[in-house]
Amino acid sequence: MPKRALFAAAIAGMFGSADAAPAPGDPVLVELFTSQSCSSCPPSEANFRKLAARTDLVALEWHVDYWDRLSVGAAGRWKDPFSSAAHTARQRAYNEALRGKSGVYTPQAVIAGQHETVGSHADEINALIDRQRRTPPQAHLVVDGDALTIAAAP
Repeated sequence: MPKRALFAAAIAGMFGSADAAPAPGDPVLVELFTSQSCSSCPPSEANFRKLAARTDLVALEWHVDYWDRLSVGAAGRWKDPFSSAAHTARQRAYNEALRGKSGVYTPQAVIAGQHETVGSHADEINALIDRQRRTPPQAHLVVDGDALTIAAAP
């Protein structure tokens, strides 16, 4: 099974779904990688507030820490109090799996661990959510006590 499908299955499994792609009615996971220091991020965050209100989605925002080391405007550096190296590592892992490189950017939206786009592109995000809903599952997660098995879909 490709690394991308395994990664997506693991992410989907964290939120109770048995499939890498959601079954009809299952929520789709949408994630935004952002930072308080990113001047392009507020429109994306506004879009994600709307997505978070939907019952057919699980919307998560991850504040990355690489902006904490950059000087921003005359005020200099700003430490995002919500930033985390773990969030940056999660974003790098997605980019390696989805784009073949660990380079990162904000605002970045990831849909169901399968697709990525600029977080402010609301129409594209909605199209990717719809596309994900039509995608057959690539893997199944089976949880048996403390054991987790990932199997390719038939």
